[in-house]
Amino acid sequence: MNAYDNICIGGDAGYNITSGSVNTFIGTKAGKGNVSVTGDYNTGIGVNALYNITSGDNNTALGVQALEAVEDGYLNIGIGVLSAKSLITGHNNCVIGAQAGEQMDNSNYNILIGDGAGQYFKQADYNCYIGYLAGWNSNTSENLCIGTYSGLSFENGNHNIYMRSEEHTSELQSRQYLVCR
Repeated sequence: MNAYDNICIGGDAGYNITSGSVNTFIGTKAGKGNVSVTGDYNTGIGVNALYNITSGDNNTALGVQALEAVEDGYLNIGIGVLSAKSLITGHNNCVIGAQAGEQMDNSNYNILIGDGAGQYFKQADYNCYIGYLAGWNSNTSENLCIGTYSGLSFENGNHNIYMRSEEHTSELQSRQYLVCR
């Protein structure tokens, strides 16, 4: 066992660390891992934060079930209850807000800020969603949604920009268009 400089506080926190080093896991089952934990420089604070971590490095999870499914993903940030909960192998994601990116899986280079931002998208890359429920159900890449409910219902097309703050107004599903409301 070559593990060193790990801090684990809470029932089963960091339980399966074998050679992972410089990790901090605080909370019941934070950083527990289902198999050998070899990842380094991870921080999981909250019940089940980084629960499935194995070889992933440099992840930060703050909140109940934040980044819970991450196994070998790296350079991810999940702040908020259920933030990026289902992400397994993605990297370079920044997810801030309760349920933001909750269902994302194998996604990379996304910025999701706001409660429910990108909550139901599965696999998409290079998106920036800022606002309550922004990009809520999108499964496409290279989109920008700014404002409450922006891009709430679009599911198809890449390279979109949505900006709005009114609730439930209709939006166009477009490719390479700017839609401002």
